[in-house]
Formats: sequence, C-alpha cells, structure tokens
Amino acid sequence: MYEQKTKQHEGSVIEFIESVEKPSKKEDAYRLLEIFEQATGHPAKMWGGQHYRFRLLPLPLRDWP
Repeated sequence: MYEQKTKQHEGSVIEFIESVEKPSKKEDAYRLLEIFEQATGHPAKMWGGQHYRFRLLPLPLRDWP
C-alpha cells in the first residue's frame, strides 16, 4: 500500500522563514505567507523534511534550506 512520503509536522513556519539568511528571500517568504493565508483562509503548516537536496544536472548535489 502507498504511504505518502511528504507529511505535515509541527515545525514552526515562522522559525523556518527566520532561518533564511538572505533578507530579500526572507521578505519574499513573509509576503507569500500572507498571500497564501489570505487566499486559503487557513494558517500555514509545515510539510516535508526540514532539509531538501536538489541537483541541477550535470552539477553536483546541493543543499537548500
């Protein structure tokens, strides 16, 4: 039987946004948070792992917070 890999967890959306180092990305994240909460009428929730990895071929694996 299929088990969903991406699951909701109790992590703080605000703490996650505050962990972003680049001020412009942090500002964008807060603006998106506002837009999404207004559009859905629901508070934001954290989903998935705390750390993601991606690959832009043919470059090596990179970390993304």
